[in-house]
Amino acid sequence: MNCVVLHPNEVELICGNEDGSMITYDLNAKDKPISEKHVCPEVGIKSISMAVNATFLTMANSNGQLFVWDLLKEGDEKDKPQILEAHDDYILRTKISPQITYIASCGADKIAKL
Repeated sequence: MNCVVLHPNEVELICGNEDGSMITYDLNAKDKPISEKHVCPEVGIKSISMAVNATFLTMANSNGQLFVWDLLKEGDEKDKPQILEAHDDYILRTKISPQITYIASCGADKIAKL
């Protein structure tokens, strides 16, 4: 595991793995994941951020890609993130602003982006 974020409901943990999987755990269930998605196989997930109102989730990987999920979408669309080529090197951190108006990322390319 490379990173983890606590869902605003304070019941779910969303973890990013070096193998490119994103695993969600229910804190009330013992060691049994709710879901596991192989977002970017064999590309490490370096950072995960969730909006304070749980409407958006971002994930950054070691290829410089930023994945953005709109969690209000329904059905199959909910599982299809917008993928941004954000950096020329791996992303160190991604964060959603408290007002949910910006996504910030910083990378090993020594650049911070909004």
